[in-house]
Amino acid sequence: MERSNGILILAIWFGLLTGLGEAVLLGIQKFRMGQVIRFGPNIVWMAPFADAVLFLIVGSIIILIGRLSGRLSKGLNRLALGILAFLAFLSGFYMYYPLQTYAKVLLAAGLAVQTVRLVERWPVVFHSFVRRSVPWIAGFVIVVGVGMYGWSWFRYERTVAQLPAAPANSPNVLLIVLDTVRAKSLSLYGHQRQTTPNLERWAQTGVVFDNAMSTAPWTLPSHGSMFTGRWPHELSADWKAAIDGKHETIAEFLGARGYLTAGFVANTQYCGYEFGLARGFARYEDYVVSPQELLISSVLGRSIANDTWTRQILRYWDNIPRRSAAQINQQLLDWIGSAKDRPFFAFVNYFDAHASYLPPKPYDEMFGPDLPRGNERMAQELRHSTFSEWRTRSPQEIEVELNMYEGSIAYLDYELNRLFNELQRRGVLQNTLVIVTSDHGEQFGEHNFYVHSNSLYEPLLHVPLMVWFPKSIPGGKRIAGRVSLRDLPATIVDVTGLSDGNAFPGSSLSRHWSSDTPIDELAEAPILAEVRQADWAKEWYPTFKGDLQAIMDDRHKYIKNGDGSEELYSSGEDPLEQRNLASVESARPILERFRMKLEAFVAKN
Repeated sequence: MERSNGILILAIWFGLLTGLGEAVLLGIQKFRMGQVIRFGPNIVWMAPFADAVLFLIVGSIIILIGRLSGRLSKGLNRLALGILAFLAFLSGFYMYYPLQTYAKVLLAAGLAVQTVRLVERWPVVFHSFVRRSVPWIAGFVIVVGVGMYGWSWFRYERTVAQLPAAPANSPNVLLIVLDTVRAKSLSLYGHQRQTTPNLERWAQTGVVFDNAMSTAPWTLPSHGSMFTGRWPHELSADWKAAIDGKHETIAEFLGARGYLTAGFVANTQYCGYEFGLARGFARYEDYVVSPQELLISSVLGRSIANDTWTRQILRYWDNIPRRSAAQINQQLLDWIGSAKDRPFFAFVNYFDAHASYLPPKPYDEMFGPDLPRGNERMAQELRHSTFSEWRTRSPQEIEVELNMYEGSIAYLDYELNRLFNELQRRGVLQNTLVIVTSDHGEQFGEHNFYVHSNSLYEPLLHVPLMVWFPKSIPGGKRIAGRVSLRDLPATIVDVTGLSDGNAFPGSSLSRHWSSDTPIDELAEAPILAEVRQADWAKEWYPTFKGDLQAIMDDRHKYIKNGDGSEELYSSGEDPLEQRNLASVESARPILERFRMKLEAFVAKN
């Protein structure tokens, strides 16, 4: 028994130190090297805790092997030391990505052997030190964890206490972003599948924009535009760069006017606090403590969880640790319940329609069979492959993904309806400006492209947009003209009545519903969309050739590619953008007009 306890204590000791080492290395990456680590501050205590549990499991297995062999010998203790040391060193090397796997294993094995040899020289001193230090190390981790929770609570309460008084009768604002949801797949926009029957009913209480355009085909710059009213080229947002503090966000604006602000984010890839979107929020829920988050906070845990064999054995293909719309809604409702008498601004980001598309039952088979249930080989390929490999998918495989994608949208529609009904039951909804939109869409073979972030075609830019606030916005109205999500901050400020002028760039969308007079298209500012060159892009991606820019109005869309080539489409006659008019002689005046408009517009902004 004493030897067993010794192995378990040794396992905890190695686990705690390994986790602390991982946290230190992540800190160096983040604060010294300026890299994005995609972990929240709680990683400081979560990594040691997770590693301690994993190493404890390994230690228990070693003890079980010893008991099955009939004895616990000195050799087994030596083996335990070697294995635990090997795992500790391997964890560190796994954080250095340029090393090949075999090199990491060999280096870790060599260091583990040297560790065993070193310990054997002073075994009593070493094991005595381990026993004495374990409580101190564990206590340190516990103090750090409790301290971080305490600091988070204190900071939030202090922020709330320092808020100025809000103007009388200020309405709440709820901004909902359905990550990766394209308008093309919504029955609200004429899709034959009934993906959004609930949104169609709620649309009768507000305004639906039939041609809302995102400013970018991927998450960060699109959210940046929705938060600041700025075009992507005005923002510092890039594939590896956050949005800086140069431009005021809508959360900062509303917070300065007494609003209680909170963000609830499921997409931690590009909506996490590291990318600048948390600025201005009193509370920002991105990396929430959960069993899944604990698992991936450990290098070994991440490696095991993301291993192809592990996923195949467990038949688990989802993103870890993706939070569902139901979980996000519960966090939002819990927070709203504590908002008391202040008006609130809540930003909600759902990630359910993002690949991998894995809606819960019954939505997984709502529009067709869930192929992975009947074909595990294909499941492995579809769920655990890089996006660049989608180009080789068969039409059948792509159809399965589309079915699951639109099933995910139907699930979001269900959860949105539950959320709105609960807010209505609580008496909150009638005094809330609600905006439902998406940051970008998705491609399923259009122009022979897949997923997103790689082009500026309609499946990526055309997104849903619904706005309702019964006190000042008419119900059941649809706007046909093209509008930009860049106008959302100006719209929020206008509808809430918090500014007499333009606090944000852009124009309030209220111009489309406040008058029966048709909008003068020529007087409207052009709509812009952009995407920067990506160093990860495959050679067939448009983003491989350089930065892309598109400028459009209600009738035409002009795309300038990174290699200088141009595309021009007639939006009314060719909504699928199948015929490039750039080389058509009769369209030359239109091409030149858009070319000059883009150059002048970008230079001005």
